[in-house]
Amino acid sequence: MAQGQAVVEVDRPDRKARRAAGKSDPIDAESAARAALNRVRTGLPKQRDGMVEALRNLRVARRSAVSQRADCMRRIKTLIITAPQELRERLRDLSDTQLLRLCAGLRPNLSLVGEPEQAAKVALRALGHRHAALSEEIAELEALIAPLVEQSPLSAGADVLFSADPLVPLGSIPDGVTRGGPVDV
Repeated sequence: MAQGQAVVEVDRPDRKARRAAGKSDPIDAESAARAALNRVRTGLPKQRDGMVEALRNLRVARRSAVSQRADCMRRIKTLIITAPQELRERLRDLSDTQLLRLCAGLRPNLSLVGEPEQAAKVALRALGHRHAALSEEIAELEALIAPLVEQSPLSAGADVLFSADPLVPLGSIPDGVTRGGPVDV
């Protein structure tokens, strides 16, 4: 209930009816209103409060950081491929951990930044620092996510990040799922 009014979520329009009537916002709005009044293709909307919403928000930030960190690593490896021969040879056979440590510790000569090798070192150092910062951010977010998942009724001692997966689509269920009972997800 929102301010005394029942809120109903309507699924997308019926494809057959939409094809027959054509695609337009006014027709879609009328179709949605008719579906809501007739209680066809409706469901309860997820509540946007409570622990599950907090978990959803934290996971958005974590997923973004993980994606950016992977992109950062791809950029480092691409820069190595196009780096001057001497620098490329030095970095080519390192493990990811060694590579990131070395990149973050590079000390380019900034007075010679117009030279390709020094410019590559500046870029690699910046990306190495960015990767480290993103790794720290991910660890901080995971530390915030873990207690929320452990408090949930669905956490059965499984990995915290995987336990969060079934919680978010469920949303905050008004009547809830009680701790200890079997749950079908």
